[in-house]
Amino acid sequence: WGWNLLSKKLVGLRRKPNTAYNEVFHVARYNAAVCWFKYAQTFKGEKRAKNLQKALRSLANTRIHAPELGGEAWKGKYERLQQEIEEAQ
Repeated sequence: WGWNLLSKKLVGLRRKPNTAYNEVFHVARYNAAVCWFKYAQTFKGEKRAKNLQKALRSLANTRIHAPELGGEAWKGKYERLQQEIEEAQ
């Protein structure tokens, strides 16, 4: 399915009491952004910039669906990744 599709399938389910859905949702959202970031690093110039923006957009979309960013453990990971992406810009 890929990380993006997996997270889309879990967006509604993660609100249910079963926290396993919530954890898998954050694994998928985080890894989707990591993949965009790593993909961007294989390019230079405009193509690199475009894919770095996709990585940042992926993180922004995560904040829309999960403003709590999965609690302290995930929040730190998301923030570090965002900082790395912004530095790469």
